[in-house]
Amino acid sequence: MKNKVTIGHASIDHHHDEVFELDQKLDLAISENNPDHLVSIIEFLEHYVQDHFNEEEALMAEHHFDRLDIHQKEHAFFKRRFTEIHNLYTQKCHTTHLAFKIRTFIDTLIEHIIEEDAKIAHLVEGEEEKT
Repeated sequence: MKNKVTIGHASIDHHHDEVFELDQKLDLAISENNPDHLVSIIEFLEHYVQDHFNEEEALMAEHHFDRLDIHQKEHAFFKRRFTEIHNLYTQKCHTTHLAFKIRTFIDTLIEHIIEEDAKIAHLVEGEEEKT
């Protein structure tokens, strides 16, 4: 598992932890060479790009975070990339190609968490843990 990032917001931190765990799930799916194992990863990502990004953006807006527009643009990028992955899946793309696209997506998402989401930790300092 790669480095983890904790910002101090229980729900957002939980979502981030789940992304870091996707690496292992994807490795298992690849080793078993079964596209059915990719379904749970794709379903997770589908909810993540909607629910998690909305929750993060709401937190940033609530605290007047000056990098909200940057996050929104990056989140829009991830939503577009996820749509491409979902389309490949529904078109029954070869498992190897789909797994590569998912791997690239997860790696880029983890980089975003480490580089960008870490910058919102100060927004929740002093607040009680949220669930």
